[in-house]
Amino acid sequence: MGCHFSIIVITWINNKGIEEGKLVQNVFTVLKIAILLFIIGVGLWFAAGTESLNFNGNAFQRSDADGIDIPGLFTIPLLAALAISMVGSLFSSDAWYNITFTSGEVVNPRKTIPMSMIIGTLTVAILYFLVNYTYLKILPLRGSPEDLSVMGRGIQFAEGDLVATAAMYQVLGRAAETLMAIVLVISTFGCNNSLILSGARVYYAMAKDNLFFKPASYLNVKGVPGIGLTIQAIWCSLLCLSGTYQQLLLYVVFAVLLLIFCLLQHFMFSGLKCPMQKDLTRLSDILLFLLFIFFSVHLL
Repeated sequence: MGCHFSIIVITWINNKGIEEGKLVQNVFTVLKIAILLFIIGVGLWFAAGTESLNFNGNAFQRSDADGIDIPGLFTIPLLAALAISMVGSLFSSDAWYNITFTSGEVVNPRKTIPMSMIIGTLTVAILYFLVNYTYLKILPLRGSPEDLSVMGRGIQFAEGDLVATAAMYQVLGRAAETLMAIVLVISTFGCNNSLILSGARVYYAMAKDNLFFKPASYLNVKGVPGIGLTIQAIWCSLLCLSGTYQQLLLYVVFAVLLLIFCLLQHFMFSGLKCPMQKDLTRLSDILLFLLFIFFSVHLL
């Protein structure tokens, strides 16, 4: 029921206007960044002078040195395992382009949109790197599933795969469980708000081009696509009842990769015909698109 409550509340807030949705997004973004900086700062302070990172360096040695037969780098089983392991990271990094959905409501979008995408992507990449570095400073990479201690299980067998909770447990003790539960709620609510705010703009644009239900193209008295937001809320609520979180995650990542794959092909071929998109026909762009398409096909 928590997911439905979140969807309803966020949809109601965004129905009140773009400023309200923006305020919620800014507040939760600042909170998430502050929490990550707290985890990084406290974690590195706690781990100062420890040998965890040096010890973890040995864990990245070739597995065949331990008598384990590993396949070649580009074998099908290894690539398949890599694709499966990337599902979570692909989903968490997917929203980097969502700001483009609101370009019609942004001041000077030609300048603002690219800058926000660059700054946002770099900020997330730096924070991800520092957080994972902190985990490696606090916890050993390898562990044993039979061990009952946090250090004994390590990152490899962290209880419930909750590496952040395990790392903070070493610093804060039992309080880490409560802290990370609060962090999860804040992160989820902020993520939901960004997706709901931007998603309705897609339905609005599609409806304006007669590619979606016409009522979704109507704006309410606050100047936002209220009907589109409502349709989206109903559909999201139904999806929440359709399966587990993992099943929905796989569904979303598959759909997103398929969409991006189709969009890239569209831009490549339309760029050959449309003078306005002639810049996309440069060899470097085409090679980059082909490389992305190759990996997208494999991940699909």
